[in-house]
Amino acid sequence: MRNASTSGVDTIINLPCNVLDVILGCLPWKDAMKTSILSKDWRYKWVTRQELDFNDEFFKYFKQDEEAKIIIYQVLLVHKGPILKFRLCSFTSCPDIDHWMHFLLKKNVQEFTLHYLMNGGEPESFLTVLDNIRSLNFSSMSLSKIEEVPGVVYLITSCPKLQDLTIEFDPVVVEDIVEPVVEFLRCQSFSLGAEKLQRVHVNLFIGLEMEMKFMKFILASVLVLKEISILNFVYLLHRSDKQMMDGMKEISRASPNIEFIFE
Repeated sequence: MRNASTSGVDTIINLPCNVLDVILGCLPWKDAMKTSILSKDWRYKWVTRQELDFNDEFFKYFKQDEEAKIIIYQVLLVHKGPILKFRLCSFTSCPDIDHWMHFLLKKNVQEFTLHYLMNGGEPESFLTVLDNIRSLNFSSMSLSKIEEVPGVVYLITSCPKLQDLTIEFDPVVVEDIVEPVVEFLRCQSFSLGAEKLQRVHVNLFIGLEMEMKFMKFILASVLVLKEISILNFVYLLHRSDKQMMDGMKEISRASPNIEFIFE
């Protein structure tokens, strides 16, 4: 006679696949993988997860990026079906990110998030168009690093169907103008290529001149932009909301009807 716990496991396995994906997606990676030992029916059920979230909780189990990289490669190798969302935190190896992006292209990923990529962690260019991505998120983007800003711009450029862009600036205050970054943005103006980008969300904005330069680049490049929402970092604000609003409105815009929201 089967015990109650076994019966409960069997009941769950008979749930619709989309419900199982939600349940498994709520589990940490280590726990999701352990479900393979519950029974033969559970073996590799986790490989169909449509949301792959390699977050800080995942990375804390590894002392070095190399160890985490091996696990990520193994997960991608056995994964089956589409991947709708992919999030990567705390990783700095550019060549590996390049490889994973090409893999995700085949998986029809629609939302891609990069967190805490430093020291040139973003890829410098893409040979392939990421045609399925609708939402792109960057965290801790530093406007002081010429090796970092181009990676962000090139990734945006590689997503022609991008509709939503979220950028969180690095809270480290950079008061000086970084000429190499400004020159790069100037050369890239009007060539961003995000023809369907409608909404831009900016977090940890404090009104520094470099931040305004980047917003000028976005405003001058995006033809169908409808909304820019800015979440201020109130403890380090260098300009009032009115000053930032006035400054934004004075910038030459490719899209004539943009709603500015300051929070």
